[in-house]
Amino acid sequence: MACVTDLVPFKNILQLSDFSPSSDNGLRHAIAVARAHRAKLFVLHVVIPDALTYMSAEPPAVALDLQEKWARDQMKKLEGRLRDVNYQTLVLRDDSVWPSVAAKLVELRIDLLVLGTHGRSGLGKLFLGSVAETVLRQSPVPVMSVATDAPSEVEGRFHRVLLATNLRMASIEPARYAAALARRDRGDLLLLHTCKTKSRSKPIPSSELTVAEVLHQLHDLAVNVGNGGAEKRSRSIVEFGDSKTKILEVSKRVGADLIVMGLSEARSLLVATHLEMGTAHAVVANAACPVLTVPEHSIGQRTCEHSTKIN
Repeated sequence: MACVTDLVPFKNILQLSDFSPSSDNGLRHAIAVARAHRAKLFVLHVVIPDALTYMSAEPPAVALDLQEKWARDQMKKLEGRLRDVNYQTLVLRDDSVWPSVAAKLVELRIDLLVLGTHGRSGLGKLFLGSVAETVLRQSPVPVMSVATDAPSEVEGRFHRVLLATNLRMASIEPARYAAALARRDRGDLLLLHTCKTKSRSKPIPSSELTVAEVLHQLHDLAVNVGNGGAEKRSRSIVEFGDSKTKILEVSKRVGADLIVMGLSEARSLLVATHLEMGTAHAVVANAACPVLTVPEHSIGQRTCEHSTKIN
């Protein structure tokens, strides 16, 4: 496993654009992060056939040519905003967005993908509809989702990073990113774990941890990813209730400027659990700051949530 210092700065950033106000704010954040990390920024638009392509009086090929011309004209307009970063713009044709994105992630050695989302619009109604869900589930690299109403004045650095962790062994990967970003930007790392609320009539299963045990594991996690003292700028938070609600509440309360979450590595669209994706969608759609979702890479050992100590 790579040293935590290998995770930042980001070197190659890919931002997906559909030229909407949603993706415009995503571009603004992508430019800021690229500038702060001295990274190369790739801006990609994928031209795909839509209903109008086949309803047009023109043959489909001609209609697609017109779509592509419009997209290239829009991309030219964006280039004026990219002059102070190393950049490349890309307009591709495909039957759907994800295949082109997946190919470019490998070809361009992308280590961060940025999406603009509609924000506060409910589950599933994100950037380009189902595209965001596919990207969140399938991307092998971290995805930064930025809502339309996220702050428009950004510097690309994060001074208060909130890590939402379930304390599974695989959650070490998101923690390493959160710690590395907080340390690089001399920011605070806040570690949040949400415990399920139990009915008084039901005993707490022995596999679940006490608050003291959770705090101990959060401290150990901060130490393990701190790499030389970053844990001194960390704070552990334990909440009870619904995860997505608590993540949003805590992020607002502490003034987080980045939320970091993990998602199970997906071999298909059905691998990531409904609960995980529901939580991620709710946080992405409603957070007042960017959300970084990090794929949890397999470490060859299955563990039960709340039952494995990270040390």
